Amino acid sequence: MLALAAIPMLARIHRALGRQYSPCLQIKQSHSLITDGPYARVRHPMYTVLSTFSLGMSLVTANLLVICFAILVIIPFPFVARKEEHMMLEEFGDEHREYMKRSGRFFSKRSKNKKTEEASRQST
Repeated sequence: MLALAAIPMLARIHRALGRQYSPCLQIKQSHSLITDGPYARVRHPMYTVLSTFSLGMSLVTANLLVICFAILVIIPFPFVARKEEHMMLEEFGDEHREYMKRSGRFFSKRSKNKKTEEASRQST
């Protein structure tokens, strides 16, 4: 189920990126900071979904080789994400800093105080 659920999410992420998607870390001409859709609360949803898919496939196969491969696929994601964020900070500066404050790297950021967040939303 994890692997199957990851496939449509991956398609949605690719659609959100559009022409800005690249298998290599690069800023393209007319690059913009995407902060909506799957990127609204998570800065690197593709890495999260690919990790989910890899783990799901390894659980389905119950094969040690596939499990090792899944782990090898997941290990570099934090390092690549850090490098990508540095690149985005250089390109988008404060806009990306603000985005980082309100989003999580691989998972949605949880509010420390739900009551304060709700009160803030109601006052606006």
